[in-house]
Amino acid sequence: MKTAIITGCNRGLGKAFMEAYAANGYEVIAIVRSVSSDFEDTVKELQTKTGSTIFPVYAELSDRESLQNALNEIIAMERPIDVLINNAAYHVSKPIFFMDYEEVEKSFKVNYLAPFLLMKEVCGLMTRQGYGNIINITSVAAIATEPAGSAYDASKAALNQLTKSLAQEVTVMGIRVNAIACSVVATDMYNSMKPDVQKKILKRVAMKRPAEFKEVTDMALFLSSEKASYITGQIIRVDGGYNV
Repeated sequence: MKTAIITGCNRGLGKAFMEAYAANGYEVIAIVRSVSSDFEDTVKELQTKTGSTIFPVYAELSDRESLQNALNEIIAMERPIDVLINNAAYHVSKPIFFMDYEEVEKSFKVNYLAPFLLMKEVCGLMTRQGYGNIINITSVAAIATEPAGSAYDASKAALNQLTKSLAQEVTVMGIRVNAIACSVVATDMYNSMKPDVQKKILKRVAMKRPAEFKEVTDMALFLSSEKASYITGQIIRVDGGYNV
């Protein structure tokens, strides 16, 4: 059975990735920030439903020591890693005059440095086995210039560049590296917004609706498959025609 490492599995898109990969025959190493009864219940239900095994691993991604301890735990499992999905993110959007240094620092720790460390360690495992797929979840805000993007947008732009650079380094070793750039996704936060706020957010999306989780997870599953065997180093926009 194949194994996928996925970060940020406790809610939203990360939870959807965990469910989609488990439903498609993967065992999942689910990296989440902390222990919670809700997440434990979700894991139990998903294992019963799919027959896959979910391995919760706990780490604070903004803390290097915590993340390294989690990676050491994963390495000690001594299992082949087929897929790594760097999904977890820290989002803050403010004009630079109102942005605190600590907010920018945390954005880069969670959105860039944590994926960097995860990819460095996991690539070591994948190199020894001679194959693997890495998928980074980024944002169209890192491609299309937006105001108030000095933290989140900049950190995702850095992750986009890392995606392309790493692909050049490791594809010869059988590892493909790609990114999915999302725009608006139908998260609980989006669904709880007032209609006028949603309309304003969707103004720049050609399809005038948010992406459903499945529309993003299906792209990730495609990139993880042999159907995408000649695709690497790409930032693939799943954005409903954002700013076209």
